Amino acid sequence: MAIASALAFGATAPLIGRFGAHLGAWTVAALLYIGAAAAMLPGWRTRPVPKSDLRRIAITGVLGAMLAPAALAWGIAHTGALSASLVLALEAIFTVVIAALVFHEHVGRRVAAAALLIATGAMVLVAAGGNSAVGALGIAAVAIATLLWAIDNAITGTIVAADPSAVVVLKSATGIAGALLFALLSHEALPDAFSAVALIAAGAIGFGASLRWYVLAQRTFGVARTASLFSIAPFAGSAIAYAFGERATAGPLFALATGLIAAGVALHLGERHDHPHRHGSLVHSHPHAPDAEHRHAHDGGKALGTRKPS
Repeated sequence: MAIASALAFGATAPLIGRFGAHLGAWTVAALLYIGAAAAMLPGWRTRPVPKSDLRRIAITGVLGAMLAPAALAWGIAHTGALSASLVLALEAIFTVVIAALVFHEHVGRRVAAAALLIATGAMVLVAAGGNSAVGALGIAAVAIATLLWAIDNAITGTIVAADPSAVVVLKSATGIAGALLFALLSHEALPDAFSAVALIAAGAIGFGASLRWYVLAQRTFGVARTASLFSIAPFAGSAIAYAFGERATAGPLFALATGLIAAGVALHLGERHDHPHRHGSLVHSHPHAPDAEHRHAHDGGKALGTRKPS
């Protein structure tokens, strides 16, 4: 799920560059998360979202669904999708650092070394992709977007009771409302129908389905480890940007950067961390097909028998 999330997210940068470069950054941000919300609505279960999670979801909406995509769109417009895709590798590093320092998540030597390799590779990638046409402000904007998403990732990792689809929909609604407000205040031009549909589709895959997979991966093996695997996103983005015709200085630097990030990802994949621990009672919910068998363990490990529809 972490890898699928990374590939889907990585594809959004070149799509934004292709269909949103002529639009305002706030408009692009709103369209992307309209797609994200639309993708998650069919899977939204009817159970209520705990009130304790609503404030955190609102914060992630402002950071991750309004400010971050707007910064990314502005950065792509000023530096190009290929360079922007490469800079996205910084998100994994920011997320690992926040997970370790703020949430005290265990980060072993292998994960730390993987993060260092990926960070070094990201810096070399930026150097390899840079040229006189690349704006420093554009790269800075994309870097800010990755930091905002890293904070978003860490906060999202603490939302464990709400359904992931509900998290995405509510987060997206917050970001859409804010982005549309700023788009109106900035007098941004309306998008043409084709660009709007393309960006909504990009948001549905890269920010909707991708975020759902990311949330589920975080719940499976932690914020830092999910972020480490997510670092392959730049490869997907740069490959698609290259296919779209974008070019940047490559040569030995690009090969070195690719090797560093690949080594970091490989080092992480070999990392294992487990320890005995105790936790209290858990409350869980799950869907059942009306005619499906009900055979799984509940309290005390006792399995229930077949449940027939009444």
